[in-house]
Amino acid sequence: MTTRERILIDTLAHGVASVPASVDRCSALWLDLVSGKLEVVQACAEQARCILVLGVRSVPAPPLEPRARDVLERMLMGERRKVIAYDLDVSVSMLALTLKASLVSMGLGCKPALAPSSLVMLIHGARGPLAPTGTFIGDCNHEGRRITLVTQVLDDSVLRGLSPSQRAIMSLVASGSSCTDIAVRRNRSRRTVINQVAAASRRLGVYSRFDLLHYFATGSSGARQS
Repeated sequence: MTTRERILIDTLAHGVASVPASVDRCSALWLDLVSGKLEVVQACAEQARCILVLGVRSVPAPPLEPRARDVLERMLMGERRKVIAYDLDVSVSMLALTLKASLVSMGLGCKPALAPSSLVMLIHGARGPLAPTGTFIGDCNHEGRRITLVTQVLDDSVLRGLSPSQRAIMSLVASGSSCTDIAVRRNRSRRTVINQVAAASRRLGVYSRFDLLHYFATGSSGARQS
């Protein structure tokens, strides 16, 4: 987190009583996001934690088109792009553009592959039947605006069968860190980190960051077919 992000988060979190997310609350927040009633005010991450700040729009935005919403939800849930592209008869590159446009409409300007883990967990909770573990939601008022904080705490204990080093690295991947960032943080070469991520991914049966987050949410890989 940057200093500015930290100040904002600390200010908003002061006095907020966050509670474990429920399926109903996740569903309501997700619906308000895709319908244009809410927007992402801020998203920031640090090791093992990601905070999504949602605010009520002063003027509601147009809702996502059904096709765009379908692409967004399926990709955030970890489904393979090739499968979605085949189903919708579009190119993989077009899917990426659709995902990026959907995230921008919500207030997120990040690369699609780095969508906040808290947003990914929110759609997992909205899809149910159980809310993902480690997800907490709290509300407050800030400068006359209703704000909701969605906090995701990634518990690496779900990464069964991995070494402590692999668990630490995969937690960083899930939080949105690149292999270059991880290499600097752990004082390793980028190639070493890439090899460790590949080995851990094979062991878990995951193929992407979204699939890894699906693993955190459910304790198992998405088992998607290409």
